[in-house]
Amino acid sequence: VQILWEKPYEFLLNHRSLKKAYHIRNYEILQFIKFYNTIIDLLPTSSKQLLIENNVISISTPFLNKPLFNYISFSSEISPNLINEMGLGLIEESICSNKYQEKYKILEQEYYKLFINNCKNITNFRWNTSLPLYQYPGASTCFSQLRTLVAPGLIKFIDNQKILQSLYLHNSIKGERKSIQLSETIEKKAVTLKRFSLENVLLSLKFLPSLINLEQLKLKLENYCYLSEKDWKKYLLIASFPKLQYLKAQYLPPHGV
Repeated sequence: VQILWEKPYEFLLNHRSLKKAYHIRNYEILQFIKFYNTIIDLLPTSSKQLLIENNVISISTPFLNKPLFNYISFSSEISPNLINEMGLGLIEESICSNKYQEKYKILEQEYYKLFINNCKNITNFRWNTSLPLYQYPGASTCFSQLRTLVAPGLIKFIDNQKILQSLYLHNSIKGERKSIQLSETIEKKAVTLKRFSLENVLLSLKFLPSLINLEQLKLKLENYCYLSEKDWKKYLLIASFPKLQYLKAQYLPPHGV
C-alpha cells in the first residue's frame, strides 16, 4: 500500500502503459475512479461538503467507509498530473465548458490543500497552478526539504519568500524582460541568501555584489557566449563574498574570474 501511494501518479501511469496495447475495459476505468474516490474520502468533511454543494462530485459518492490509513502521508510527490486526471474522471461536464473549469478549480484547491497539509519532505515539485500554495496550512513543513522547483511563476514565488537562504536556477528563464525581472528580484533577496547555484541561465549579474552573506556559490555557464562578457567582468570585479566557504565554477569567461 505504501509503495502505491508513495508516487500515486507514477503508479497509475505505469498501470496504463502496461495496457497501452489493449483497450481499457470498464472495470479498469472503475479502478481509477475508485482510486480518485479514495483521495476524496481522505478530505476533511468541510472540503467534501464544498465539493458536493458545488456539484463537483456526486452525493452518491460513498463516504461511509473511511480509509484505514492516511494514505496521503505516504506520498513523496504532489503531482499536478494526478489532479488533471481526477478532474477528467470525476467532473461530469465538457472539459471545454466554463462549468468544468469552475468545478475543476474547486477540486484542484482541495486536492492541493489535502496533500500539502499531509505530505512531508517533498524534494521535487512542479508548480502548475495559479493557487497560492505557499499560504496553505502545512506548506512550510511540506516544502522545507525542497531541492527542485519547476515554476512558471518563479519570479513571484521568489519575491514572496521572507527569508530565502538557498536558490538553484537551471535553464529557467527565457526572454530579456523576464531575465531583468528575475535579476531584480534576486537582488532584493540577496542579503539572506547563503547558497546560490546558477546553471545555464540567461541572467544579468547586477545582484552579485549584494550577495554579502553567501557561503556557497556554484556557476556553470556552458553558453556564456550568449551573455555579455563585459557584464560578467563588471560585477565579478566589484563583488566580494566575505563568508564564502565553497566555490565551484565551470565555463566562465577568462576575464574577471
